[in-house]
Amino acid sequence: MSRSANREFRKHKVARRFLSQSMLAFERLEERRLLTVSPYYSPPSSMWTNEQSFLTSENVGIPLDVAMQHLESNAAIYQLSLESLRNARVTDQYTDIDTGITHIYLRQQMAGLDVENTSLGIHLTELGQVVTVSSNFLPELDSDSYEAMLAMESPIDAMGAALAAMDQLGMPLGVGPSNAIEHK
Repeated sequence: MSRSANREFRKHKVARRFLSQSMLAFERLEERRLLTVSPYYSPPSSMWTNEQSFLTSENVGIPLDVAMQHLESNAAIYQLSLESLRNARVTDQYTDIDTGITHIYLRQQMAGLDVENTSLGIHLTELGQVVTVSSNFLPELDSDSYEAMLAMESPIDAMGAALAAMDQLGMPLGVGPSNAIEHK
């Protein structure tokens, strides 16, 4: 092996060793889905604020704990069920360096699935005072209504899906892909 080829070989060997040590490990995760009320439906949004002051007085504690305690204590005012709050997932939480405001965002969940187009934001000062709350959680969504919805839906097989698609497309029965192809 020539000197330059040997040097090139060592360079690639070092690069391969570095890559193999620094490679990220990926694991296959379970399939996740969103619980969708309707692709065209966006829940109504509500926002609570006090133009003169804060919604609460000072509260000592971890911002997420303070926020959740405030939401649970005032669930009726915010049209939230305790179940929705306890099942909610934190999607983001950060403190703005300039203002000191902690922003916490939640996503409504049902049966472990995110409910599409739902979010709740609660914003607190450094002293734990709630500045504002905004939400478009579905107030009527709870485990009883979810179980009732599941009971009404029956599983659909491939033929049922094809027939439903044909119906949605306005295709009469008997006019399908097999009739559109000329057989020779």
